[in-house]
Amino acid sequence: MTVTRYSEDQLAEFRRIHRSRRSRRFYSTAISMLVLLVLFTAISVSDDRPFGLDGFIVIPALVVVLMISLYFEYRNTRCPACGGGIGNMWSQRFCPTCGVRLVD
Repeated sequence: MTVTRYSEDQLAEFRRIHRSRRSRRFYSTAISMLVLLVLFTAISVSDDRPFGLDGFIVIPALVVVLMISLYFEYRNTRCPACGGGIGNMWSQRFCPTCGVRLVD
């Protein structure tokens, strides 16, 4: 683990960025789940076609939503100081790579 000295302003900015990413992660997860629920509902009742969608349209849409969600998840679980992965963002207090404190 490398030790880098940051000013108090930089550390405060890292914590602000981390809080913002946690908030975005929460909302993006909720929106993704809602979209996936709607798309799965469209597939499960495909005989009645409540949304007028066929499976060959819904399945690629599911894949696209999942890929976007995974990319967003990857981008938001990075340390704002060093860019290293921080793992489980909900319970992580320190970056395992650089040691910067992420939560007040």
